[in-house]
Amino acid sequence: MNISMHQFINALESLALLLLAMHILFACKQAPEHNHQHPSVNLHYSDYGPYLFPSKHPDQVILNLTENPLRGVAVNWRTDTTVHTGSAQVSEATHGPEFRDHARTIMGSTDLFTNKYGEEPEVSAHFHSAIIDGLVPGMTYVYRVGIDTVWSEWFQIKIPDVENDGVSFIYFGDAQNEVKSMWSRVIRKAYSTMPEVDFMLHAGDLINRSNRDLEWAEWFYAGA
Repeated sequence: MNISMHQFINALESLALLLLAMHILFACKQAPEHNHQHPSVNLHYSDYGPYLFPSKHPDQVILNLTENPLRGVAVNWRTDTTVHTGSAQVSEATHGPEFRDHARTIMGSTDLFTNKYGEEPEVSAHFHSAIIDGLVPGMTYVYRVGIDTVWSEWFQIKIPDVENDGVSFIYFGDAQNEVKSMWSRVIRKAYSTMPEVDFMLHAGDLINRSNRDLEWAEWFYAGA
């Protein structure tokens, strides 16, 4: 079924509101008593050296929908605190490296975040974000994030042509526990089954403790 761009955006907003309401309703039902036990995983932070701590190289790169996802996308990433600014570059995709000659640079914003969970090590990082706008439905683009001589790899995305091709996405509920060891199977199998999906929608608890860097490291590792 073909739908207009306006109908697609309205449908996304309705779906997001419905999922938010379901999540709040479930949280309210569970909030008075928290008697159930979450599975405990015996992990040591030294096992996650390459993933727990940031470096000057961008990591935890994630693409998000914007108010008009057919015309722009938002990208976030992390570096250590020696990198004070960040930017994104975007270009229309080509079969070879020629796209680099026409790449457009978009300066991002940067925020410092320092966190320490329990007895685990303190993690300080700069989190960068940028809006990649001016995109055209049906077109394929490449983008990367970084600054100066330190960049991520080039990622490739296709903006959905809703008028002609519709839209597809993968819906995930709670990842939450044992994310690296167990949920990794789910997201990797889902993506291998639908490699051309337009986006992934995460509605449940991504991790178990929102302020625990080890769990965030697991979440990004599982989906890599």
